[in-house]
Amino acid sequence: MMKEDPIYFWDPSVSWAIDHGSINIKEVDFKGFPVILFKKFYDAAKSGVAEKKFEDDSQLSVSDRRLIQLLFRRLIAENVLRKGLADVESVFKGQQRFINSDYEPDYFLKPENTAKFHDKQLNRFTVNADNSENIMLNSDDNLFKELSKRKSVRHFEMYKKVSFNDFSSLLGALSTKRDSESIKYYYPSAGGLYPNNFYIYVKPERIEKIPGGLYKLNPILRQLELVNKNANITKNSEYFTNMNIFSESAFSIYITFDGKVNMPKYEGFGYAFGLIETGIGLELLTNMATHLHLGTCIIGEMDFKKIERFFNLSENEIYMQSMELGLIGGE
Repeated sequence: MMKEDPIYFWDPSVSWAIDHGSINIKEVDFKGFPVILFKKFYDAAKSGVAEKKFEDDSQLSVSDRRLIQLLFRRLIAENVLRKGLADVESVFKGQQRFINSDYEPDYFLKPENTAKFHDKQLNRFTVNADNSENIMLNSDDNLFKELSKRKSVRHFEMYKKVSFNDFSSLLGALSTKRDSESIKYYYPSAGGLYPNNFYIYVKPERIEKIPGGLYKLNPILRQLELVNKNANITKNSEYFTNMNIFSESAFSIYITFDGKVNMPKYEGFGYAFGLIETGIGLELLTNMATHLHLGTCIIGEMDFKKIERFFNLSENEIYMQSMELGLIGGE
């Protein structure tokens, strides 16, 4: 059976313009490329196109076919043409244009600026605090004693191992209920489909009974399946402010979203549900870890592309977010 040629689509988040007869894509000028030829190419790419479509187009001259072939390959390399789901960054790139920001590009590189911004945002709710029509709610802090113990941990104990029982209990929260006749989880998912996968990178000699390596959680069987025992994930996949956190943690959890699980039913909303359920998973892990006296730190940004090769992701499986975990160390 012959393998079909992949179909590529123009990424809808990527805009283009024609300025003085020159085509501009992602702020790159493609000077000299015929505008009429580009529009023909773009119209086809919006609906999905294989590279060979233009190679076999008898209505194009040999030189035009060659130009499109070069453009095709360039746009694949630039992620303008995609054959799978775009990553989260690409989906939301450009949305910041709607937020009127007065901050300079390097503003958040200074810790004192970040602290000032953080304080401003957390105090935004006090603006209308004295309104006479406000209604004060009853509160019972005893209900939240367990939740109040939660905090982000940036330093981990590196010379004691996480117990196998605590590690198993933590991941058990993401697994199916053992006493259920049908497949039921401890947390919700749109349509009960659970499109998120959980990968665990264990540092050598940091968890009882578990060799270092990259694993994938099988929530049905409640077991870890080895993905790559030679995965060399280092602090270099993290941005500078998180490198030490990674270096000290006992293990990392990476959450991905598999579009083929829920998007046939929910279409584009399936992607949004995958993002929401990533948050649900992180919250569940955080609360369970707090109960087990394990420390957690959710990582906002990292360079996943540096380590993606170790994961063997499916074509429409994309990285969402990660967290670092381990025994709580000194501050």
